[in-house]
Amino acid sequence: MARPRRPGRLLRGRQHGAARGRRPARPRRPPLEAAVTRLDSGKVSEALAHVERELAALWAPAEGEPPKSRVCTGNLVVVASHEGRARALELLDALEAADAARTFLVTVDPKLPLWAVETSVTARCRRDGDQLLCAERIDLTLGASAAPRAPSLLASLAMAEVPTTVLLLEPPPPVLVGPLLRHATRLVVDSDALGLEAVRALAGQTTAQLIDLAWGRLLPWRNQLAAAFDPPALRPAVSAVRRVQLTTTPPANGDLAPAARLLLGWLVSRLDWRLRLAHL
Repeated sequence: MARPRRPGRLLRGRQHGAARGRRPARPRRPPLEAAVTRLDSGKVSEALAHVERELAALWAPAEGEPPKSRVCTGNLVVVASHEGRARALELLDALEAADAARTFLVTVDPKLPLWAVETSVTARCRRDGDQLLCAERIDLTLGASAAPRAPSLLASLAMAEVPTTVLLLEPPPPVLVGPLLRHATRLVVDSDALGLEAVRALAGQTTAQLIDLAWGRLLPWRNQLAAAFDPPALRPAVSAVRRVQLTTTPPANGDLAPAARLLLGWLVSRLDWRLRLAHL
């Protein structure tokens, strides 16, 4: 339950994510050309040298091809389970079409030998006049015992002096969380998949900027609610709101869905209410 504390201010508030005045997403670039992929499997001690050799080979000039130029605005690290790998690959394809970063897909595969590491190095290129503009993707698939070495591999392979974004679409292996977050400039999560408690725990382990995809998906709802009080004659009605009722599809586990909890929390903050008792 909540009660009004003082006259509420307007519902519109600062949005999380893109900076004020900027668009949340860039215009799509021309389609990327077909990728060039190298795949190898070996021990952790061999993985770093192998990836560095393959990166050098990808950038070596080829006869009859235009010169290649690296395009890199940052590092993007995506952590996926073996089951979630297909979804992560689809997302990376979409992100690479909209932005240029050195991307890493880290997967822990329990079916691999314990200390095995599979590496795949890919250059995604598009033509710009007489040049090829290219960005790299590095896949690291590790066995269970090799997984704790993933952060050190990433630290060695990440581009220096550019921001690093860590994207978590599902609960990550605990052994990876702390080391990955220490190197992150930005942490992107989906609280609908991870749960708000897990997101809160992750936020407590890092100083990185936190972006929640579930929060972003609520933007149309927030805009619609705020628009109801946009007419000057209706603005005083904000302070007269005494009760909010939210109807959602019942979740399977009986708990209120993270998106519903986020929306209610936003309403409470915009209405300037003080919570006395909350079961969210």
